[in-house]
Amino acid sequence: MITKNEYEDNPRFSIQDTSIERTFRFMEIVEEGYGLDEGVKDVLLLLDDCFPSGGQREVRGASLKQLMYIATLAGFEVEQARELCRVFDKAGGMDSGQAHHIITKLKEARRTPTASK
Repeated sequence: MITKNEYEDNPRFSIQDTSIERTFRFMEIVEEGYGLDEGVKDVLLLLDDCFPSGGQREVRGASLKQLMYIATLAGFEVEQARELCRVFDKAGGMDSGQAHHIITKLKEARRTPTASK
């Protein structure tokens, strides 16, 4: 679910429970499959080393702009972005710290040249 407060022009996802609980749920969803798109799975697996830091990002839901940036960096089509949103909802939301972690990892992957065969 996406919420918007009157002071912010960038809607955010609602979050439930703690960051670590949501991260574990994301990993469970990936392990169980649920017919997820491989690209969506790959993006969610970037959270495997995302641990709580106690920062402010963990108490705010991920913003719609962060989701759009993740989808762009991952090269997602519209349906893949929708599927990612459904997974966010199923896991209890995604906080801004988790989204930032994924964005950082996707940007690093773009900078790292792949080994040629």
